Amino acid sequence: MAVEAAARSIDLLPLTAGQTLMVDGGETMTRFAAVQIALLRGAHVIASAGETFADRLRELGAKVTPYSEGMVERVREHAGGAPDFALHTAQVKGTLPDLVRIVDGDPKRVFSFADQDEEGIGVRTAWKEQGTNGLRYDVLVQYAQLAAKVAFRFPSLERLLWKIGVRQQKSA
Repeated sequence: MAVEAAARSIDLLPLTAGQTLMVDGGETMTRFAAVQIALLRGAHVIASAGETFADRLRELGAKVTPYSEGMVERVREHAGGAPDFALHTAQVKGTLPDLVRIVDGDPKRVFSFADQDEEGIGVRTAWKEQGTNGLRYDVLVQYAQLAAKVAFRFPSLERLLWKIGVRQQKSA
């Protein structure tokens, strides 16, 4: 589900190589998948994240900024201006207006699969556009193959597997 939601959302933006995407939050499975998919497609990624997964996101190639006051300015500094798009993945009230400010005030450059735009500011949402591009089950094989090669990762799943004694081996 995480890979499907992330791939479909990025397709709906539509993000292309060389563009910059700000992912609001980077530590849950869907947010972590979105960061990796965007990077694999050649985009620059800035993710807001807590310290739990900040280093892992940096290792992948994302720039990371903490949540908190001043995030708008930090993201724009990392991007050298306004990112091309922002992806909202967490149901945190009051975040959508900041994401719109991050992308120069254009709500159509913000896509949320976690919110229904309760603020009514005109961001694009999965609730409005869920049928426009169809579900992306076709991406599951591609990212499962990458995960088997440890080229696509889910930190929460890795932690769970570690706890139950299953360890992934890096391919040579």
